[in-house]
Amino acid sequence: MNKKYIPGVIIVEGVHDVSKLSNLYDFCYVITNGYDIPQHEIDFILSLNKDVPIYVLVDKDEAGEKIRERINSIGEGFINIRINAPKESKKKGIAECSLKDIKEALDKYTSKAPSQANIDLYSLGLIGGEDSEELRDYISKEFNLGITKNTNLIKRINLLGLSEKDIREKILCKK
Repeated sequence: MNKKYIPGVIIVEGVHDVSKLSNLYDFCYVITNGYDIPQHEIDFILSLNKDVPIYVLVDKDEAGEKIRERINSIGEGFINIRINAPKESKKKGIAECSLKDIKEALDKYTSKAPSQANIDLYSLGLIGGEDSEELRDYISKEFNLGITKNTNLIKRINLLGLSEKDIREKILCKK
């Protein structure tokens, strides 16, 4: 299936939300894991240019609304999206929403995917090496990328417009 691209970053509550959205879209994400959004994720959000869209897509329940308020208090111009979970569902989360309802809410934010820098995480030593995790943490802190997995790491690198050269130079400074 050819997935639609959503530019910017989608802020969600958990991995189940990412999994559900990944059925339809190619996107960069931040997971809040509840109300206490990790500081490194806040730093990543605040490091983005003002022209990078940031979408807030949290559950439509009391906890989700508190998370939404918290996120909106750290910056301006966020795009708040609400999707109605099925009425018969006890949970009111994104993971419980139908793909049809998700598409209805998000398709208007899709665009043509920009060309992406081809970053070779393996040749940079960010994966597959003895000290890869330590090196990823270092690069993540240096560029305010947050702590993230490989696929989302590349998306964040591209979102910030970093090149493989930028990353390689920062790695050389560490050594």
